Amino acid sequence: MKDSTDLRDGYLPGQVKTSDVSLGSAHFRAMIETSPEMMALVSAEGTIFYASPSTEVILGYPLDEFVERNAFDLIHPEDQQRTRALFVQLLATPGGAVSTAYRLRDNSGCWRWMEGTGRNLLSDPEVGAVVVCYRDIGDLKRGQEEREAIIEIIHAVNVTSGLDELLPLIHSALKKVVSADNCFVALLDPA
Repeated sequence: MKDSTDLRDGYLPGQVKTSDVSLGSAHFRAMIETSPEMMALVSAEGTIFYASPSTEVILGYPLDEFVERNAFDLIHPEDQQRTRALFVQLLATPGGAVSTAYRLRDNSGCWRWMEGTGRNLLSDPEVGAVVVCYRDIGDLKRGQEEREAIIEIIHAVNVTSGLDELLPLIHSALKKVVSADNCFVALLDPA
């Protein structure tokens, strides 16, 4: 008797070989139109010439306003140099892929953290584009920043000898995660 994890022709039992499935354009359209991730086809110059419907839902841009824009016009100025360098690197590698995190401006003007992967399929005659799949990682970034602030506060509690030292450190940590120009720490004496 064979173990259920034995490979059979490179596939686990119950797996379907891609070549055994015939997916037409309707199947692919359904997957793209219902995906929570955004997808775009971008020219070698950075011009977006296709965007998936999730772009409108997540970023708020009507598709006709998003398409024909240069993707780099939407990227945060501090992320421009890095993302442009990665794009140039990608253009030099047919079939290659790069991934990065960056900020993208939504239709309301807010900056959203995205994680994206681009694959250079410009030389593929059936695609002729850089295929970019990207998703909003704002909640993940906020959670990471909040954890870092908590760690800073715990560290401050452990290394300071009094409130005069501790409160400014707590204030500094909280300012990184509180959406306000300023914040204060109030202590309550239950006695």
